[in-house]
Amino acid sequence: MYKRGRFGPFGSPLVKILVVNLERSADRREFMEQNLGQLGIEFKFFRAIDAHRGEHVPLSRYSERKALAEFGRPLSIGEVGCFASHYLLWQRCIVEREPLVILEDDVLIDDQFPRALAAVRELIGRLRLIRLGLGFFCDQYSPAGSCQGFDVVEYMRDKTLGTQGYAVSPEGAANLVAHAHAWFRSVDCYLRHAELHGVDSYGLLPLPVTHADQRAYPSVIGEERYARRRMKTQITQFLAIRKTLRNAS
Repeated sequence: MYKRGRFGPFGSPLVKILVVNLERSADRREFMEQNLGQLGIEFKFFRAIDAHRGEHVPLSRYSERKALAEFGRPLSIGEVGCFASHYLLWQRCIVEREPLVILEDDVLIDDQFPRALAAVRELIGRLRLIRLGLGFFCDQYSPAGSCQGFDVVEYMRDKTLGTQGYAVSPEGAANLVAHAHAWFRSVDCYLRHAELHGVDSYGLLPLPVTHADQRAYPSVIGEERYARRRMKTQITQFLAIRKTLRNAS
């Protein structure tokens, strides 16, 4: 079921939002419920493929031979699971014939995110892949217009990185699936290499999605108790700042 929230100032659901989350990562679910809940945005958790439990095996297209030859190293088991999760989401996008906004479960959502969703709804049929967040700020892009108060940019090929947040159209998802017959790069590297699948990356600036402190939450593996404390502190501070800014406006 979708997490219920108000539809926002635009009068109707803007676009379907799915947050990729491992079933065992309850702390991240709580984090995103607070993060998106503060904006009253409806979303749904997508149960990610947990490769550490072998869930990727029935659908994996991973080729270690190609990874060594073309990526320079084998993919980690976590990277294979991540690719499998996004691959399933692309397939879902195709089947449902609706664009999807796909978010990781360790990102911070800006107050302007509802406007970003409205921009996605206007643009996604034409642009096919719209980055809402990146692993780092990329200044290698060309202006491509404006929408809902955002600058729309076209990123240079091979200059983006990360799957923190993006929107994909059914047509874009079909291209991504059709050319992913062998998995030999991490999914974020696959997305950035438009020459592999023909789907160029566009973006909205300023980015409405940013990565949470990765020193606090580097992965779901390792010192999770320490990471959880740091993440809860960060989201508390983030929400307090948001409330202060709203009260001052």
